[in-house]
Amino acid sequence: MLSSPYLIGPIILGVVLAKSSLPISNKILGYLLAGIGIIINRRRIIAAGIRGSLLKSLNIARNALKEVQPDAVVAFSWGGCLACLLLREGSWNGPTLLMAPAYELLLQKAMLPCPLRLEPDEDSQALRHRVLLIHSDADQIVPIAASRRLANENNFNFHQVSNEKHALFGLAKEQKLMLHLRSVLKPK
Repeated sequence: MLSSPYLIGPIILGVVLAKSSLPISNKILGYLLAGIGIIINRRRIIAAGIRGSLLKSLNIARNALKEVQPDAVVAFSWGGCLACLLLREGSWNGPTLLMAPAYELLLQKAMLPCPLRLEPDEDSQALRHRVLLIHSDADQIVPIAASRRLANENNFNFHQVSNEKHALFGLAKEQKLMLHLRSVLKPK
């Protein structure tokens, strides 16, 4: 955590020295200490930023679900990660269309646990037919292997798209997105 004195100590000491009225050599030392502290802790600092953004976004998504009460959730990339977290915590269990969800990628970058099993109860099959996961084999942002693992672990329906970039624009252009959405809305 960023509250650890080992992580922020050199940064704070460096800033104090740099802002002090000490001779210029001490100020330079201060800037060097601050810079070294940031470089050493860069991964943890980035993780804390991603973690904070995810948690705030998750809270906004929870509130939106309560307020809007949608028939289905369509989520892409970062939103796909949020939808997976909502499914995992039980805040949402309705029809869901996940497109290139960045669940595993973002949780790893945020240094958070990343269980692939999203259903709280292993015997439960509530999500099995209500989630469709779509991913392209040409996605260079979120690896398709992560989506396959997520789909396999949860028995989600999985649809692989060929030669699409991460944004999956072809689905919208070819009107396939609505067909996929209708497929998760159909009662099984």
